[in-house]
Amino acid sequence: MRFKLLSGLGVGLLATAVVATPAQAISATSSDVYVVHGIPGLTVDVYVDGTLTLEDFAPGDVAGPLDLPAADYAIQVFAANDDPAVDTPAIDVPAATVPANQSISLVAQYDAAGAPTLGVFENDISTIPAGQGRLTVRHTAGAGAVAIVANGAIAFDNVTNGQQASTLLPAGDITAGVAGAGTASPIIIPTSGTAAPVTIVEGTNVIVYAVGSTGTNDLQLITQSISGLHSTPGGVNSGTGGLVADPDAGTLGFGALAAAALLALLATAAIGVARLRAVRTSND
Repeated sequence: MRFKLLSGLGVGLLATAVVATPAQAISATSSDVYVVHGIPGLTVDVYVDGTLTLEDFAPGDVAGPLDLPAADYAIQVFAANDDPAVDTPAIDVPAATVPANQSISLVAQYDAAGAPTLGVFENDISTIPAGQGRLTVRHTAGAGAVAIVANGAIAFDNVTNGQQASTLLPAGDITAGVAGAGTASPIIIPTSGTAAPVTIVEGTNVIVYAVGSTGTNDLQLITQSISGLHSTPGGVNSGTGGLVADPDAGTLGFGALAAAALLALLATAAIGVARLRAVRTSND
C-alpha cells in the first residue's frame, strides 16, 4: 500500500507499521482520523478533495492518524487503479463533515445482514494507569450477536454489529476469539476455529475488529493500536490481520459511539461500497 501527502490539508499518512506519532493534533479545531479497511477481498484508492490519499488500500490496512482540521471534505473511493478522470467513484461524498477535538476511526465494514457500510467509532485516548493497557473490541462483521471469548471463557456476551466494548487489563498475553452468543465454543472468528494470541501493551489502546461476513465465509480479525496513552497520548498505526482480542470481564459498557457530524457518510457508503464490490467482481 502506498501513501501520498495531502499537502493542501497538511495531512501526513503513515504506512501500516509501528511508527509512533503524537496524537496531540487533536484540538478545538482539528481531529485525528484513522481509516480502517474491514471488507475482505476489496482493494481501493481513496481521494480527498481531489487528491489521491490512500493508494492500493487493501483489506486489513489501517491508515492514520490523519490530522484533519474541522471542515467538510469531498471523499471519493474508486476501485484500485481506476482513473478518476473517466471512471465513476463507488463512494462519492461531496461534503463529509469532520468534527473537532476527537479521535475517530472510519471503518469500511459489513452490517449485520452482510451489506457493505461505513462504521464510525470514537477512540478512547484517555490516560491508562501504569502497568495496564486498554482493550477495545468492535463488532464490524456481517454476523449476528456474538460472544467474545478470552482464555477459554466468555468475557462479553451478546455483542451485536456496530457495538464496541472496552476495558483496562494488566499488560501481558491472552488468547481470544469470537463465538456464537451464549457460548465459548466453537470459535467462529478466526475461521481456523482456534483462539488467537493477543498482547495487551502498557499504555496502548489495542482495538480489535471482527470483520468479514458469514455469507462469504471470510470472517477474520484485524487490529489497530493507539499507543503513548500512559502519558502524552500518541498514535501508532497498525493493521494486523489475524489477531483477536478480549479478556477478563470487568466493567464494560457497550455502545456504538458514532461521530454525529460524520453521519452524512453512512447513507452514501452502503450503496457506494456495494457498487465498488460489483466493479471489482466484474473486473476479475
